[in-house]
Amino acid sequence: MAWTAGKSVSGGRKGICMKNKLMVKEEGQTEKKDRKKTGVDRSRLLKHPAEVGKWFQILCFMNIPVFGFLYMLVKLIYKKTPAQQRSFAAAYLIYRILVLLLAVTVLFILYRLGLDFIDTLLKYADRMS
Repeated sequence: MAWTAGKSVSGGRKGICMKNKLMVKEEGQTEKKDRKKTGVDRSRLLKHPAEVGKWFQILCFMNIPVFGFLYMLVKLIYKKTPAQQRSFAAAYLIYRILVLLLAVTVLFILYRLGLDFIDTLLKYADRMS
């Protein structure tokens, strides 16, 4: 079957063949026959550049020590936050809380074991405050 620009081909289709793209018109609908092997629609990435900016803002704010934790807590609680951002905020908060609990547990175990340098550090911290 030969594809030519503008000429009718089998089944009443009209087609245009250009390098890697094959556009087929049938009953007013256009389909892309040739997609990349990954199956990712790259045109979507260019249509929504504001989404990239929102995620960049989230990543920047969440790395500020105390403010980031509070910011993600607000993202989780606020009802108008999109579902993807809410689940990301929940995962981030769970991660931070687990790391904090792990750090406190390790510090407590080291202190209870009677390690001298930990005891000295805590005494030094008390003098400074």
